[in-house]
Amino acid sequence: MGEVRFIRLKEVLAKCDKSRSSVYDAVKKGDFPKPVKLQGRSSAWIKSEVEQWAVECIRASGPVPKP
Repeated sequence: MGEVRFIRLKEVLAKCDKSRSSVYDAVKKGDFPKPVKLQGRSSAWIKSEVEQWAVECIRASGPVPKP
């Protein structure tokens, strides 16, 4: 297993260009990676899972034209 990097909600929102409520709605529906509980009320997302979600969105949108 490679290095695991956690990212907080602020970075998740910047990467996926969604609102906070949209992210949590997508998590509930199973359409977005779930955050990981770290300790107490603290949680974060695994960066590679959010990046994989983005790749899958690009693939689902169809072929990307080459420049």
